[in-house]
Amino acid sequence: MSQSMTFQAYLYGPDRGPLRITLERLAEAMQTVPRLYFEWDGSFTWAGRVPEKLETASKETQYNGATEQNGATEQNAAPDLDRGRRGVWQLSGTLYDNGKSIQYVDLHGRGERPAGREALRRHLGQLFELLTDQPPLVEPEQASASAPNRGGESLARFRDQLQVMRLPEQQWQDLRDFEKEFWPSAR
Repeated sequence: MSQSMTFQAYLYGPDRGPLRITLERLAEAMQTVPRLYFEWDGSFTWAGRVPEKLETASKETQYNGATEQNGATEQNAAPDLDRGRRGVWQLSGTLYDNGKSIQYVDLHGRGERPAGREALRRHLGQLFELLTDQPPLVEPEQASASAPNRGGESLARFRDQLQVMRLPEQQWQDLRDFEKEFWPSAR
């Protein structure tokens, strides 16, 4: 699997219709989430970086084609030129509403390295909770990658509430298939 992943998708509500939440209600919820920046034109960005100590907690980490074991990199490995990008994740998008409810969300996501991809999945689960008006049990910043929380559970639990159209293919995709494509180890 590559070190980086990106996606773009449109999110719709049940039966490929509008979501069951107003822009005002969602804006109120988004404004309480740390590092999630919301603008009243419907745009938002939520980004972060996994702390290096969490990212390198395993005994062996792959980066730049080199293997790092117990903090020592193979002698013939290239230097880690993008060390500052380790564990970076970002969700951004635009909410489109008609004054009554959100019609759809143009969503973009990216995660760098395995830790960033997993953090992206957890935060995507938290964003889905906001979009479906479900209160989070645990904030993503307080949850480790292995700790059970709703943000860390399978995204497929939203399949009755959210529909995904993958771009640029313009293909409808089940949330379970969407999750497995980007996170093969997902439940």
